[in-house]
Parts: sequence; structure tokens; C-alpha cells
Amino acid sequence: LGFGTASIGSLYAVPGLRAWGVFGVHGQWALGFWSIASLLCFARHFLSIERRAPSWQPLFDRTALGLALVGFGALASPWMLPWLGAASGVTALAVVALLIGVAAALARRGDRYGWYFMAGGSPLAITIGMRSLQALGLLLPYGLRHLYGIGAVCEALMLTVGLTDRVLGIRHARENARRAMAQAAQLEVQNRTLTENMRLREEVERMGRHDLKTPLNSIIGFSEVLLED
Repeated sequence: LGFGTASIGSLYAVPGLRAWGVFGVHGQWALGFWSIASLLCFARHFLSIERRAPSWQPLFDRTALGLALVGFGALASPWMLPWLGAASGVTALAVVALLIGVAAALARRGDRYGWYFMAGGSPLAITIGMRSLQALGLLLPYGLRHLYGIGAVCEALMLTVGLTDRVLGIRHARENARRAMAQAAQLEVQNRTLTENMRLREEVERMGRHDLKTPLNSIIGFSEVLLED
């Protein structure tokens, strides 16, 4: 919404936002780079890069931070740099292609979230490529311009399905953890009961041995006295 508002100049038509209209073009560039950085951050958590491919995590973090800084620079720049629009499109295409490659590598390992990301990112990569060609001056047929929105919708739908799957998986794991904790607590109570029973048994046996030892010693001693007499 912010990207579209900045790109079509709607800020000038909204009461109270006219002062921000000067950031229209610069805001469009900044939002372009920020959206790419946000996609990198989302992909890092969605694909669990820190757990499944920890060696790639620094690349994700540094690239996202660099793109965010470029966005701030574009927003604060006093110069009109029309080539930033094409640069953001090419950067988006490169980042999405990289993420699809990472997702494909994870999918080959049996990670279903890699498949989700590939299914959602592939249409978006194609449409971003077409958008980049359009930004470079290539005139596309009118019908093809709508494919960018279609690709974004496909990505949103597939990643929503993936997020739903992840949320359900987390809930299932939490439920299993609760059951395991309940079973562990029950086993702990049983262990304490068994330990107490063993202690009582040993106490009873000790008392029995002590109570039997005294009369038996008396009997043995009395027998020795009779033998001596």
C-alpha cells in the first residue's frame, strides 16, 4: 500500500499528507529497498536459516541491513536518481532468485517450507523480471502489466499456506511437549512413591532383624549355659 501510494502520487490528494508528497518518488525508491530487506528477514525466519543453514545467516542479515540503509539514503537524498527505480527492480530480482535457490536446496533435503517458498516465489520472480524490463524502458503489452499483481498474490497465498502449516506445527509440538511434561511429572510422582516404598520396606526389614536378633541371642546364650551345666 505504501509503495503504491508513493508511486502514483496519492499523497497529494490525502488531506494532511500533502507535506509528505515531496517524498513520493524518493519514498517509492525507499519502500522498494525496504520491501526487499523485509523479504530477506521474512525468508530467514520462514526457512529457519539459523537452524537449517547457519552458515547463510550472516549473508541474510548483512544484505538486509545494507538494503535498509540504501532505502534510508534514497529517502533522504536531495538528488533525483531515476536509475534507482531500475536498480531496486534488478536487486529484487537477484534477491528473489537467491532465495528461490536457497529454498530449492532446502527442499531437496525434504524441507516442505522450501517447497512453499519456491511455489510462491517463482511467479513473483518472473513478474519482477518483467517489471525490471519495464523499468529499463521495454514496453510490454498491456495485459502483461497485471502479472506483477498476480505474482504478488500468488506469493502471498502460498506463504500464507506455509505460515498456517508452521503455526499448526508449532501448536502440535507444544501439545506434544505438554503431554511429555505431564507424563514426566507423573513418572516423577511414581518414582517418589517407589522410593518411599523401598525406604519403608528397608525400615521394616531393619526393625525385623533387630527385633529377632535379641531373642535369638538369648536363646543361643541359654543353650550354651545348659551345655556347660
